[in-house]
Amino acid sequence: TAAALTNLAHQPPLAVQAQSKRAFLEVADRAVADSTQSRGVFGGWLRRLPGVALAVLLVLFLGGAGLVGASGAAVPGDALYRTKRWVEDVRLNLTTNPETAAGLREQFRRERISGVERLLVAGRATSVSLSGRIDAMGGDGWMVAGVPVLVTPDTAIDGRPVVGALVQVSGRTDNQAVIADRISVLTAILTPEP
Repeated sequence: TAAALTNLAHQPPLAVQAQSKRAFLEVADRAVADSTQSRGVFGGWLRRLPGVALAVLLVLFLGGAGLVGASGAAVPGDALYRTKRWVEDVRLNLTTNPETAAGLREQFRRERISGVERLLVAGRATSVSLSGRIDAMGGDGWMVAGVPVLVTPDTAIDGRPVVGALVQVSGRTDNQAVIADRISVLTAILTPEP
């Protein structure tokens, strides 16, 4: 067997080499054609991807900025009111200076009162929440931060409310007043003993 192997030709015949070369080139041509077709579909998409991503980000940024701006005038019951409150929360959470945060809280408190007043003028009934000092207390009609508040037998009162105390009022607007569901005294007015 070893002697017979030395008599074998080391090179295949030229006809077999030519046939093998043709088969290889045909397979290579098909592979190139397939990759060109797929590159045409995906390659073009990949080249456009950065532009598409930039356009989407631009629309989101400008649309988001417009949404935030439009939500600034929203009052309770409006579709954008949750967006307004979310923006306020973000602004407070990003503020590191305690004095700036206190100023923002006061600004947002005044905006809540203004929103409640606009709802009362428009005669819209919706759930509201506001905080402020008790200006006056007379039976079931109170004034809190200049807003008329109706206290009913169903109103839950936490703490001891007195004129001048800071309170949080949760309720609903109706008939030119806020009908209180809950009033929580935040800070009481301490009077010295005689």
